[in-house]
Amino acid sequence: LLAATTAPADSGYVWPLKLDPQLTSSFAEFRPGRFHAGIDLRTNGVGREVFAAGDGYVSRVRCSPYGYGKAIYLQLSDGNVAIYAHLSGYYPDLAEFVRDEQHRTKNYTMDAPLRPGQFPIQRGQLIALSGQTGIGAPHLHYELRNASEEPVNPRLLGVDWPDTTPPVLRKILIAPQGLGGRVNGDVLPVVLEVTKNEQGEFRTAPVRLSGRIGFGADVLDPGAGGYNLGVHQLRLLTDGTETFRMQHDLMSYSNHRNAAVAYH
Repeated sequence: LLAATTAPADSGYVWPLKLDPQLTSSFAEFRPGRFHAGIDLRTNGVGREVFAAGDGYVSRVRCSPYGYGKAIYLQLSDGNVAIYAHLSGYYPDLAEFVRDEQHRTKNYTMDAPLRPGQFPIQRGQLIALSGQTGIGAPHLHYELRNASEEPVNPRLLGVDWPDTTPPVLRKILIAPQGLGGRVNGDVLPVVLEVTKNEQGEFRTAPVRLSGRIGFGADVLDPGAGGYNLGVHQLRLLTDGTETFRMQHDLMSYSNHRNAAVAYH
């Protein structure tokens, strides 16, 4: 059974762009060897104005030809951190600081922690321009972290966007565990095709199971513009009782090694 996230009341955070909210990638979407730590926003090019989520200050500024490219870290007054990445430029005062640091070190790449009073920021302030630094396609990477520097699903912090397309279940995997499990009387895994009925439910052909078995789901969550987003929650219910749940609310950089296992 698949479920979308349910957002709480509006957090009061300002949406980063003056564009219709449209995602090209979602939180915990699987990337090779890791989960995506934020959401990617469609910008339709470079140079879009980027605005601060809330009051706070710039706690860190990065500039690199790789990874997040040009990035701003905002320490928000509520204790969370907002990150804006793949930027094409910073607001004037910060841009001057970055340029001076690059000239001083004679190096384009920089990663500088900043003092709380050095670059104060107000809610809705213009802080940057979107770009494609560190990566090929233009978009804005927007990431929210808690006070422990752990990326959080933005919907759980009240950040909302339209999502009118339900997930699509494509196939179901059933795999016996060890020699005691059986699927249709055999020890081999089975991949089942699914069909969708008039009630919007996905069904498979009947299957006979015994012993310990595991399930896998091949599922997509279509987004606007033809993008496929990550699924927030997968639940396994037996006779109406939940026996397993995978839910992407919070992640830890120290636990990335489990991403491939959870995805598989």
